[in-house]
Amino acid sequence: MPVLRNIGYLATCRMEGGQDQIHPIHHAAIAWEGPVITWVGPEHALPPEFHAKDGWDAGGRLVIPGLVDCHTHLAFGGWRGDEFAHRVRGNPSTSLNPPSPPFAKGGRERSIPNPPLEKGGREGPSLSPPLENGGREGSIPTPSLERGGRESPIFIPPLVKGGKGGFSGEEEGNLGTGIIRTVRQTRTCSPEELLHRSLGFLDEMAKLGVTTVECKSGYGLTVESELTQLNVYKTLDERHPMRIVSTFLGAHLVPPEYESDRLGYIDLLQNKLIPLVAKQRLAQFCDVFVEESAFTIEEARMLLETGKKYGLRPKVHADQLTDGGGARLAAEVGAISADHLEYASDEGVQKM
Repeated sequence: MPVLRNIGYLATCRMEGGQDQIHPIHHAAIAWEGPVITWVGPEHALPPEFHAKDGWDAGGRLVIPGLVDCHTHLAFGGWRGDEFAHRVRGNPSTSLNPPSPPFAKGGRERSIPNPPLEKGGREGPSLSPPLENGGREGSIPTPSLERGGRESPIFIPPLVKGGKGGFSGEEEGNLGTGIIRTVRQTRTCSPEELLHRSLGFLDEMAKLGVTTVECKSGYGLTVESELTQLNVYKTLDERHPMRIVSTFLGAHLVPPEYESDRLGYIDLLQNKLIPLVAKQRLAQFCDVFVEESAFTIEEARMLLETGKKYGLRPKVHADQLTDGGGARLAAEVGAISADHLEYASDEGVQKM
């Protein structure tokens, strides 16, 4: 039963009090056994049975409960930092396609370092079926900021007609920004690339005190790509010390290839993907983006009820851009959470 001693400032976050009350203990100690904390308090009050236990010295540092990142899309391709920069400058309509040449001055691309998949660097088995004929894998480096904070140009792999992305060359001009841009880039990533990138992200998050991460799919929008993302999360949960909680978000947007067959995509979600995700136990939750540009209340209700039928608890991307009734729907279906809520109505908030 190890003990952590010499904690300068311990935040305990007890149930009583408001969310901003962390109930600090100065000069504290913690004892635990396995996953269970068995004693917390001032070090001078440490019971005698813990005195001889093995342990660590916190060096007078701050110790907090592990943080929970409750909304992420961890496995994705590309990067959209340039879009954020354009939005904060008040110029959302500016073309966001990267300049040519595609790399920062000096010509070298930058990427988040990718740790090996297993000890010794051996890659594990493939997490998805092979690429379709005519498709290709594309390595998508993640940009970083240059010294001085200037954003590096972003490399986006070229679109390939008939390739895995599923978009024609004529459609490319309409895919420069937003969710669909990331969908296109994610579809070109191999499972190993998504896994390597995600491991790097988790390592960085762990340095910030995060111990549990909710991970959504939703940047594939095909059977193969959605299952690949969720399988990546399953592998992360097995290989990384972080706790991973997976959410199926196939209803993020209707992908361009279903633009003229919206009901066909909803049928794919309802009758193929949701049952597959549940059967393979790849997610605990089913999420839907309820918005004018995404899914209607009626569509979302149907998909969330289908998810419940298969044992997936509802979540809702609600009222992010407009008051579309997402908060009210979340209350109606008993969602475990409703995220965003920037434009939620008072009625929706009260119902939740």
